[in-house]
Amino acid sequence: MKNIIIGTAGHIDHGKTSLIRTLTNIDTDSLSEEKKRGISINLGFAFFDLPSKRRAGIIDVPGHEKFIKNMLAGATGIDVVLLVISCEEGIKPQTREHLDILSMLNLNKGIVVLTKRDLVDDEWYEMIKSEVSEELEGTFLENSKIIPFSCKTKEGYEELVSEIDNLLDEDFGKNDNGIFRLPIDRCFSVSGFGTVVTGTIISGKVSLNDSVTIYPSGIETKVRNIQVYEENCKEAYAGQRCALNLANVKKESIERGFVVSQKNLLSPSYMVDCKFYSLKNIDKNILHRQRIRFFHGASEIIGRMYILDKDEIEPNSEAYVQFHLEKPLTSLKDDRYVVRFYSPMITIGGGYIIDPLPKRAKGDKFSYVENVKLREKEVGYEYISSLLKNDQEMILTIDEICEKYLISKENLLKELKYIIEDEVVKEFEDGGKKYYIHKENLDKLFLEIDRILTGYHKGNKFKIGILKEELKSRLKVKSSKTRIYDKIFSYFESQKLIKLISKYVSLFDFEVILSKDDKRICDGIIKEYRDKKFIPPKIKDLESKFNVSYFQELHDYLEDSGVLYKVNPEMYLLKEDFLYGKNQIVKFLKENKYIELKDAKEILNSNRKYLVFLLEHLDETKVTFRDGDKRRLF
Repeated sequence: MKNIIIGTAGHIDHGKTSLIRTLTNIDTDSLSEEKKRGISINLGFAFFDLPSKRRAGIIDVPGHEKFIKNMLAGATGIDVVLLVISCEEGIKPQTREHLDILSMLNLNKGIVVLTKRDLVDDEWYEMIKSEVSEELEGTFLENSKIIPFSCKTKEGYEELVSEIDNLLDEDFGKNDNGIFRLPIDRCFSVSGFGTVVTGTIISGKVSLNDSVTIYPSGIETKVRNIQVYEENCKEAYAGQRCALNLANVKKESIERGFVVSQKNLLSPSYMVDCKFYSLKNIDKNILHRQRIRFFHGASEIIGRMYILDKDEIEPNSEAYVQFHLEKPLTSLKDDRYVVRFYSPMITIGGGYIIDPLPKRAKGDKFSYVENVKLREKEVGYEYISSLLKNDQEMILTIDEICEKYLISKENLLKELKYIIEDEVVKEFEDGGKKYYIHKENLDKLFLEIDRILTGYHKGNKFKIGILKEELKSRLKVKSSKTRIYDKIFSYFESQKLIKLISKYVSLFDFEVILSKDDKRICDGIIKEYRDKKFIPPKIKDLESKFNVSYFQELHDYLEDSGVLYKVNPEMYLLKEDFLYGKNQIVKFLKENKYIELKDAKEILNSNRKYLVFLLEHLDETKVTFRDGDKRRLF
C-alpha cells in the first residue's frame, strides 16, 4: 500500500492547525505555550483514514518566520502539501517563503486551501482566489486545485478529503533506494521504555529487533519497538511517520537532525558538492564563502558556501557549489536541501546533493566542476556507466557497487542488464561471483598490457612471454581482485590481442625468432639432454661447451617453451623424458605398494643423486609421499 505524508504550509494564523483538527479530530498544538499564545511553535503530527481506507499522516508546521527552522525540519518527507491561505488576508510573506522552500525540496503535488471562507463574502473570495492563482503561476502548484474551506461550516471538507484521496492514486516519482533512513525530528523518554525517536521514513524499511546506527554520532543500538500512527508494528516503511524505541541510548546523546539508518552504511561528512538554485526574490548576490545555514532532513548546520563555477551567484540562477559545514552531515546523493543566509535569516535557495563525500575543491576548478557534472547524473543508465568508468578500483562486484555508491541492488541489476547488452560494461565471472568493468577501462587496461608486453618483448627476445603474476604486479591499476585478471586475460586472448602459454603472457603476434646459430645451439642442448636421459648434463658444463654469452637465455627459452622441464635448480630433463619417468614410477606403484630408491634406479637407469631429486619433486607435486625410505602413491 502506498504511504504518504501530507504537510501544511502557509503564513501564521491562516488556520493550518484548525484545518488539521477538522480533518483528523487531533489537536497538533501540544505545548502549553502554543495553546497560551494561539500559534504553532513546534512540529505537530496527526493522521486520518481516507474514504479508500488508506491512512495518511499529516505534519503541521509553524507559520511564524521565527520558527522556519522547525518548518524545515518537518518538510522533508512530505509528499503532498496543503498550502493554507486565509480568505481574509490572501498571500503573505511566509506563504511565499514556505512555497519557495517546498519548491527547493522538489515537491510537486499539492492542494491550495483557502481557509476562513465563512468570514468573507463572495466578491472578496473571488478576488483572493484570483490573486492566489496569479501568485502561483510558474510554481509547482500552478495547476493545483483551489478549494474554499471553513472549519466552522465544514464547507469544502468533502471536496478536500476526496481530492487528497485521488492524489494517492498518482505517481509521486519517488525513487526508494531501499536504504532505511529516518531523520529524527523529535526525541524523548518514556517511563519504563527508555528513549523514543520519531521522524518520517524517507526510504527503505525498519523491522523489530533490527540493529541500527544513529548518525553522525555512530551510536549502535537495536529497535525494541515500532509504532506507526500510535499502533505497535513489526515493520515500518518509507512514507510513514514512525516512532522507534531504541535500546541502551540516552536521550541526551541524540539531537534533532540525527539520522537512524543501517549499520556501517552511511558516512557523515563536513563537506558536500551540490547543485544550487538561487531564488528570484533575493535582493543581493550570493558571494563566494558566504556564511549560511544549511537545512537537510531535520538538521540545521551553519557553514560556508564555496562557489565552484563562477565568482558570485545572482538571483534566479544556478551554480555548482561545495558547502563546508561546522558539523558533520549524513546525506546521500540526490538528497534535497535548503539554504538561508546566516543573517538576516531569509531563504536564498536550495537544490540537490551531488556528492555526499567529496574531496576539498582546490587547484584546477574547471576540471573539478567537470568531474562534479559527471557525478551529477541520475542513478540510472548513465550514472552507473559513469561511476564504473571513473571508479579507481575499476573492477567491482554487485555488492561493492551497492555499498560504495549506496544504490539498491534492484535498481542496479535493472540498469546493468541494458548496459551490458549495449557492451558499455563487460561482465566476468569467477568462483560464482560476477565482476563488472567499463569497456573504456577494459581498453585502457589492454593498452597498459600492450605497453608492458611490447617493452618486455623488446628487452627479452628469447622469452616467450612475461609471467602472468609479474604482469599483474606491473599494471598501474592495482586491483585487489587479481584472480579476475586471469578471466580478463582469457577474454583478451579470445579477442586475439594476447596469447596465454602456460604461466606466460605475450602479445598475440609475438614469436621468438631464432637465428641459424641460435637454432643450432638449441638443437645441441636438446641432444645433450636426450643422450644422457636421467643422468642429465650440468648447466655449467653445457655453458662451457657452447660458449655463448646468452646461453642461459637460450636454456630458459627451451624451458619456457616446454622442451625442458625443471625438476630443481640442479636438474633439468627433456619434458618428454620427465613425463616418461613419472609415468613409469606411477605404473610401478599401482602394481606395488611402495617404491624404493633401488626400484627407481632399475626403472630409470639413473644414479642416487638425480633419483633423490626426482622423487622429492614427485613428493612436492603430490604424485607420491614419503614413508620412511619408501614412497607410496599419493
